[in-house]
Amino acid sequence: PALYYAAPVFQVIENIFCTFFAFEIVVRFLAFRFKRDACRDGGFLFDAALVALMVWETWLETILLASGVLGSVAFGHSGAGSIARLARLP
Repeated sequence: PALYYAAPVFQVIENIFCTFFAFEIVVRFLAFRFKRDACRDGGFLFDAALVALMVWETWLETILLASGVLGSVAFGHSGAGSIARLARLP
C-alpha cells in the first residue's frame, strides 16, 4: 500500500527519514571535489538510487495519489516481479 493511506504518524516519520537521507545525498554529492567523480563511485550511486526510490515512494507517489492522477490504484502489484514483467513487453 502507498504511504498516502498510512496512519499520520507513519507519514510524518517517513517524511523525516526521506528528508534526512535526501539531505545526506546532497551533502555527499557536494563533497566531491570533481562532481563527475560521483558517477564513478559505486557506493554513492547505490545510495543515490535508494534515495531516489524513497523520494518516489514518499513524495511523488503521494502527490500523484492526492492529485488524483493515479486515482485509487492499488500498489500491491507494483513489486519487482511486476516491474520485471513490464520490462519484457515489446
